[in-house]
Amino acid sequence: MPLSVLLPMVVLGISGIALLLHLLGKSGRLRLDREAAIAGWQREMGHTKVQQVLLAPSGHAALVQSDTGAGLVWVLGRDTVARTLGPGSLTRAKGRLRVSFSDYGSNDVILDLPPDTQKLWIETVEKGLGK
Repeated sequence: MPLSVLLPMVVLGISGIALLLHLLGKSGRLRLDREAAIAGWQREMGHTKVQQVLLAPSGHAALVQSDTGAGLVWVLGRDTVARTLGPGSLTRAKGRLRVSFSDYGSNDVILDLPPDTQKLWIETVEKGLGK
């Protein structure tokens, strides 16, 4: 098949699939509720027991306190990612909350949270790590 035919077929095919997924409602971001945050945590940290969940007002992140310490569950497209937090993981930066992980394979996460929620999350993590 000549490239002049194959290239438009591939481009139109991929575009058509993307449009179909969007029209079916499969392209939106997931919104976390308590159960979704726990499920996301358990999928990656199944050996721990969740004690507390603090949801971000946007529904795109949750601070999880487990029997082994604190962690973050956040939305990545239509799925979630969960990572544990260590001392000093949460810092304020330019009015937002920066979450750093000791896992070198994970980038920092920047969360747009109200100041009172930022303070609560930082206090919760530091209190939980001080056990």
